[in-house]
Amino acid sequence: MQTVINTLTIIPILFISLFTVDYNTTSIAAQGGRPTFTVIKQDVPKACPLGGLHLIEGIVRSANPDEYVDIYIYLQNYNGSWTKQVFKRKGGGVVKLDLSSCDYTGNYYALADYAYNSGKKMPSVEQVKAKHEEKGKNPKFRVTEKYPFKECEGDAIGTYFKQGEVFTPKGQKVEVTMYLQKADGSWRKKHYKKVGSGFIPLEIKGCDLNGVYKSRIVYAN
Repeated sequence: MQTVINTLTIIPILFISLFTVDYNTTSIAAQGGRPTFTVIKQDVPKACPLGGLHLIEGIVRSANPDEYVDIYIYLQNYNGSWTKQVFKRKGGGVVKLDLSSCDYTGNYYALADYAYNSGKKMPSVEQVKAKHEEKGKNPKFRVTEKYPFKECEGDAIGTYFKQGEVFTPKGQKVEVTMYLQKADGSWRKKHYKKVGSGFIPLEIKGCDLNGVYKSRIVYAN
């Protein structure tokens, strides 16, 4: 069972530039046997021409099936504010989120703790914003899913680059260039564009790819 508790949006009086160098903190594991929460399904809303985020569902992992768990999700907006959403679920299992907006930059943080824990210290919106500010000014890119590609002749095994992840401090538009090394030492180049933080489908397959890659990410005009 799950219940949406409330929504709180705080807009700062002065605009503050928010930056980050880490990848999305979809789950911050609590200490001391506390429950954890992870977003397991997300997408970009089809109605959004640029950017946006749709958190579809997540999963609570809890050692106590009879205790309620509070879930806190903090989402960055394009105007510099942060929105806090709170959910509640009894025990572990899937939580339907359906948090969708074209105003979301793709940056978010999620935490969980038992509802009965009066000593829990969930961060305020201001603390989350301050943590985000400390992370730097540069966008980042990494490959998140890479597998052996076995649909090759003979005993040859190539590489399948399935998915990557972009992280921008304020949901900016970026260009990603990937350089993929071939077995003969030469390189293949692929180019991608994305607005906001989140995943990029790469879908690069090749029997001639040895799995080594380099990448370059820059802000786009």
